[in-house]
Amino acid sequence: MRLYFAGAENKIAYSNLEGVGVDFILMSYYYLRNKKGHYNWNKIFLDSGGYSVRISKKKIDRQKYIDGYIKFIKDNNVPVYANLDMETYEETIQNQRYMESKGLSPIPVYHYSEFRLKKYRTIIDDYCKKYPMVALGGVAGANIPKKNIRIYLSYCFGIAKKYGTKLHGFGITDNKLLKIYPFFSVDSTSWQAGSRYGLFYQFIRGRIIQKNFFKKARRGTTDGKVIDRWNLVQWNKFAKHLEEKDEIQKIKNKYVKTKRI
Repeated sequence: MRLYFAGAENKIAYSNLEGVGVDFILMSYYYLRNKKGHYNWNKIFLDSGGYSVRISKKKIDRQKYIDGYIKFIKDNNVPVYANLDMETYEETIQNQRYMESKGLSPIPVYHYSEFRLKKYRTIIDDYCKKYPMVALGGVAGANIPKKNIRIYLSYCFGIAKKYGTKLHGFGITDNKLLKIYPFFSVDSTSWQAGSRYGLFYQFIRGRIIQKNFFKKARRGTTDGKVIDRWNLVQWNKFAKHLEEKDEIQKIKNKYVKTKRI
């Protein structure tokens, strides 16, 4: 399983991730579109920034935004990128088709809100038939009961298994969920939660544990930097562990003996 470190659009954050040897990074076009920088796109999942567009207080011309997104992908030869998902399925699928008409292959995004409505629930079946990978959204930061999240994920993985489709989980890094559901990849900004929210993490026995709370240290201060560095290292250990688990499972599958009937 790949763990993408999200929220590295500024140069300092990106440099910190590179400094500790993070393998995979998720970045948002919304925050990159007016910036210049040199990035290793082979290790980056580019998110469209659709959520940021939807909640932005500024009026954004969505046609110009998607055209800029397409140009950015082509100019930088970005290999992995998601569709520009909007409030409704109709807008989202229109963007999917528009990007494909421009010669791109965006990863489609299926939302919890679509799963809740019977009219749109089976959309993921169509996605999994057609695409090798689908991203699952609408869970991170939402006040959804854990039971409902599991029902949603179980449904999605049941469909994906039927077609051999890989699934990415936007903002899903709960230890229990990662143990139950075989995501191909997930992403998180929690490595930045030290100075931002006063959270402290530690990698222990294959899990990332939130150890305790402490008074928030301002970002950029010495204490804030120390806390963020510690959390980054712990999350990177967790990421390496998830990757190693996949490799070990592949080896087990290769050498397992099949029983004769």
